[in-house]
Amino acid sequence: MQCLMCHKEIGSDSLYDLLVSNDVLCSACRGSWKRIDLHFQIAGVPAYAPWLYEEHFSHALIQYKEAGDEALAPVFFQLDQKKLKRKYRNWYVCAMPSTERKRKLRGFSHLALMYDWLGEVHEPFGLREQLDQKAKGIERERMASNLFLQEPVDAKKILLVDDTVTTGATLRGAQCALGSVRYVEILCASANHRFVKDRGKRVGKWPAAP
Repeated sequence: MQCLMCHKEIGSDSLYDLLVSNDVLCSACRGSWKRIDLHFQIAGVPAYAPWLYEEHFSHALIQYKEAGDEALAPVFFQLDQKKLKRKYRNWYVCAMPSTERKRKLRGFSHLALMYDWLGEVHEPFGLREQLDQKAKGIERERMASNLFLQEPVDAKKILLVDDTVTTGATLRGAQCALGSVRYVEILCASANHRFVKDRGKRVGKWPAAP
């Protein structure tokens, strides 16, 4: 089997390859990512991100969602799928929205594919304005009030999913759109440097869902 990033053959020439035989990345590519296992909260909602958004992770994510390399979809949660599938069995999974321009450019829903191992991924949120999520300052914070529900969500346990948490504004907006009558948790593939620095690394058990 070839590594999905460098395309070199994944063999048994390293201890990692022997122990983690189901990884779709070789030991060198996987080892270049920084594992943080960050447990945090956004507006009181429990959240988790396994990876730091840094150069090597960023390269994989950009190659996946901007260059359209759909084969990379499994790399972000390959090592965590078993435990997360068990935890979120029968949860209602909701992806964060992209702008219309981004959806057309990509030609596919990158979050729906990234999280399809959790089952059906719903996309119930719409955007009032087509704001650039890479914008800084006031415009980025406007994302918190930019989301709305474009279809009903009737579920008791909801999992909000995204690729990277930068300020948490989009995820806060999703929480506001849903209201406070549901139990919600958040799962992101990564968190950026500033977000991690502001909150610090906190490892521990997640609170049990009601």
